[in-house]
Amino acid sequence: MPSFDIIYGIFGMRLGRWEIVTLILCISLGVNGTCIPMLFMANSEVSRLRKVVAEQSSEIAVLRQRVNALMNASVRVGGLYVDFYPNGSSITVRDNGIIYIPCVITVYNLTLINVRPIDLQLEFNITAVGGRRVRYQYLKYYSVRIDNPNITYCQIPYSIYPVYIVNQGRGAKITFYIHVVVRVFYRGQVIVTSGCLGVRRVVVG
Repeated sequence: MPSFDIIYGIFGMRLGRWEIVTLILCISLGVNGTCIPMLFMANSEVSRLRKVVAEQSSEIAVLRQRVNALMNASVRVGGLYVDFYPNGSSITVRDNGIIYIPCVITVYNLTLINVRPIDLQLEFNITAVGGRRVRYQYLKYYSVRIDNPNITYCQIPYSIYPVYIVNQGRGAKITFYIHVVVRVFYRGQVIVTSGCLGVRRVVVG
């Protein structure tokens, strides 16, 4: 058989069928005996490297926390003043219409914050009291980024829109209470919070 001839050419002797099977088994066991320890060694090295990476990641996280703490410690923040205009004023509208109620929010004392850039986030919560049930919509959040350290104040135009004035009847009075919360973010963290309450009235004429 050709396989016998090949083995005879390699080993210089002619082997029987069972000798060839025995030889193949010995070679296989020898190879496996070499590979299995190598596999164990490779797995051990992978485990060791994973442990090193985990320890380094933990050290980097601690270092990052320390850097953020030092940077936050250097942030100086003063009190903000938030103004609502025109506060307490009334507008007269006709019945059965869709209207908007404008206002302006101004945030003062921004130079008391010694870091830039900062992000102003305004959160609005609005309730309506009086008259028949009024349907209205408004923007819940508004944000502004400030890069220039010389900016002392920021005006934000705002409006409640749309406001549906339907079947209210002449002389109806509706009061809108506008709660404004201002948060200042620096590097994703809130460093100061302020706010105000605005009032706008709608009279159906």
